[in-house]
Amino acid sequence: MKVLDTHLHLWDPSVLRYDWLIDVPPLHRPFAARELAEATADVPTDVSLKYIFMQAGAADEQALAEVDWVSGLAEHLPIAGIIAFAPVELGAGVGTHLDALREHSLVRGVRRMTQDEAPGFGVSDAFIAGARAVASAGLTFDACVRSHLLGDVAALARAVPALPIMLDHLGKPPLEGPGGAPGEGFARWQSSLQACADEPNVWVKLSGLPGETTPDWTPEGLTPFMDAALSAFGPDRCVFGSDWPASSPSSGYARWLAFVRAWLASRVDADTADCVLWHNAERFYLG
Repeated sequence: MKVLDTHLHLWDPSVLRYDWLIDVPPLHRPFAARELAEATADVPTDVSLKYIFMQAGAADEQALAEVDWVSGLAEHLPIAGIIAFAPVELGAGVGTHLDALREHSLVRGVRRMTQDEAPGFGVSDAFIAGARAVASAGLTFDACVRSHLLGDVAALARAVPALPIMLDHLGKPPLEGPGGAPGEGFARWQSSLQACADEPNVWVKLSGLPGETTPDWTPEGLTPFMDAALSAFGPDRCVFGSDWPASSPSSGYARWLAFVRAWLASRVDADTADCVLWHNAERFYLG
């Protein structure tokens, strides 16, 4: 079985600066080729993994250096593509940055995280102009927001229908119950998720849920969120992502993959599962 993991982070604080890691001591160390090999050692041997690298929060001014570093790692790791940082809020001014990114053959898209920005930031006139520049450059856009900002993602999709948007981590739903189960905010998140799914240029990434709850998450707790995403987007607009190591720094990689595979097997046929685990991501990022 082939799996295209669309959300792999790699970093080394001795190479680039990651200010956010200072507040997360367990992650404030290198996570690169050796650590990835250790984390995936328990993945079944019938699984062939390839990766899309997701920008990992290096200092903004080091965005191109991050691409250079990961491109070097790709000489030894099966990295099929890179999603790089881009200051989309610069509007048309982001074009120079995008031109530099496009000189790297592995760059397939960009991400500008807005999860900690004020509502409306991701749909300002400048941001929409920048998003149009991303679409014109033939690049995809990964949207990483918390659930209260899902309305902005839907609005951005309507404003720039030519922009392929991947919603990271199911829009970071509120995992409030035991084992990560739904709580009072579930219905509100589900409605906002559906609003995103109603826009045909928005896809969803089945990723990141372990990072939003406690290590004792259970399949029973997370399944309602996965079911809601599948129902809203359909299997043709769902892709797999590990969010390693942010969501699962050690053996959690194999655990998350096993959960997603088992969940898919209980919901769709084998060919459709293959689409979620490989072909959909190939179409979105590499097509």
